[in-house]
Amino acid sequence: MNDFWETRTTRTQSLPRRPRPPRRRRERFAGFGFPSMRWTRFTIGAVALATLGVMALGFAVLDPDATAADGPSAAGASPAPGERREQSARSVAIKRPTDPYFTHSWRRDLAPDPTEMLVTRADTFVVTTASVVSYATRDGKPRWVSEVKDPEPYLAVNANTVLVAVTDGFAALERSTGGERWRLTLDDPTDRSRTVALVRTESGPVAVVTTDRGGVVGIDAQTGDTLWSITVDGRPRGRLAAANDHGLVTVFHAREGHSDLRVIDAATGTVRWSRTMAPGTGTPIVVGDRLVIGWGAFDDEGTLAVLAVRDGRTIWEAEIQTSFEAGEEPTVAGDVLYVVDRSGMIEARTFGTGALLWQYEMQGFVLFGRPVVIGQYVVLHDMFADIYFLDRQTGRLRLRGQSIGVPVHYGAAGGRLVIAQSQRDHGQVAAYAPKVPASEVADQTTP
Repeated sequence: MNDFWETRTTRTQSLPRRPRPPRRRRERFAGFGFPSMRWTRFTIGAVALATLGVMALGFAVLDPDATAADGPSAAGASPAPGERREQSARSVAIKRPTDPYFTHSWRRDLAPDPTEMLVTRADTFVVTTASVVSYATRDGKPRWVSEVKDPEPYLAVNANTVLVAVTDGFAALERSTGGERWRLTLDDPTDRSRTVALVRTESGPVAVVTTDRGGVVGIDAQTGDTLWSITVDGRPRGRLAAANDHGLVTVFHAREGHSDLRVIDAATGTVRWSRTMAPGTGTPIVVGDRLVIGWGAFDDEGTLAVLAVRDGRTIWEAEIQTSFEAGEEPTVAGDVLYVVDRSGMIEARTFGTGALLWQYEMQGFVLFGRPVVIGQYVVLHDMFADIYFLDRQTGRLRLRGQSIGVPVHYGAAGGRLVIAQSQRDHGQVAAYAPKVPASEVADQTTP
């Protein structure tokens, strides 16, 4: 793949999970003393050899802009799997792998940098600091660019509407053209817009939006008319989850020492049920009539639970290593639930009972994102921008690499793994196709 270099390993944890000593993060120095002369000479020699090696590799450079897909270069055949190679001098320090599992499908340059992305089977929607952009998921063909003033990284999509938060309000765009349908401005100039959702109800689609000061508002998605408005204590945490089969939406608000979960009727604004949890809650998802949510104290073990979305009844709970960040979200593919906590422990459990299938611990913390399932892999990244490809059946690490830019969002749909990154010169949005039959590719986003 074009965004990181490959290092193979086979580390995986066995079951049951064993107690572990406190984790030691990447320590750069063991002490403050000066190195010995013997160590200094060894270091100088190693640096000299490495410099010669880099100079030699410069003759076999692959220009990223001269190749649209992974494959043999002008200098000869591609390196063997696991071999590293340097790019041209004008892309200093950017490394490329030879990946036997994925092929490069398309990439698009995007300025300014992306801040959010949502991938569906047909379309990929990207938010920047000045616009919303739509691409065809399969081939990357640009569909439209809509200039939106001060968009926030909160986005929701249904069959006809793209709903985006802007600093002082909310805007609805036509999904097919990007044209603005309506735009609402907050009454309080000191308030700010936050996370959004589009919910299917018996009376039609409803845009549910939140504000930084505890406002929760239901808006007719077609006309922009306000249907209802309530105010709750706390600030929004995580993202909204729509239960379209029931016309409900989940809303989290954080208060000092805890988080409040409310499940609201999107048509009327009535709170159907609520629950107070520990402060370290992640973003929930709704699958059918079940709500998947995790919580915990920031310095303690966490809880993963599946609840009945209509009444909050607990279907099953399981203990996990630690709590969640607000931007972390689980994934369900088939009958398996994949979840990662803030410490970087990813677990696969049966969705019906919560039985543990496997677990794998990444090297870094995870601050946001969700496990993305595509083909036979689970893909996710940690805070160090390391990207992991795990075998979805066993949890075994198949591929690991370093991202060139800063990961913004990953998504899988329509047979493509789409990656959005910031702080890089080219290819901020790129897509890859797994080398597996299309029937094995799993989608985790709403069509």
